[in-house]
Amino acid sequence: MPCLDHDPEHLLGQAKAARDLAYVITDPMARAAMLDVAASYQRMAERAEARIKISQGLALRTGSSGLADATGSPTTSGVEPKEACRVETEGSRECA
Repeated sequence: MPCLDHDPEHLLGQAKAARDLAYVITDPMARAAMLDVAASYQRMAERAEARIKISQGLALRTGSSGLADATGSPTTSGVEPKEACRVETEGSRECA
């Protein structure tokens, strides 16, 4: 089962549900708090979508050798790679 806090569609649904609930709450402070919750879900959905786009871009740029594409072609994140790097172990990398 996928982790729901990384699923943008789920998070957007939670944001909508929180906004819908906020509009029926009569207490102004409670309504404001629920709208804050909705805004937080919205931000989480945007971040989850960005993580997906970044990971898809990394998957497209990485070949079977494990080296990132250093041709300077645009990536989905809008950042061009500056150097080809191989991840040796988690937290360390070797760059050409």
